[in-house]
Amino acid sequence: MTDVFGFIKKAIDFISSILVHGEPK
Repeated sequence: MTDVFGFIKKAIDFISSILVHGEPK
């Protein structure tokens, strides 16, 4: 189930990036 965790981590990182930059890169 490492695939699921990897996907979640990527999604969190993506959302965090948007929150930090204020807009999707």
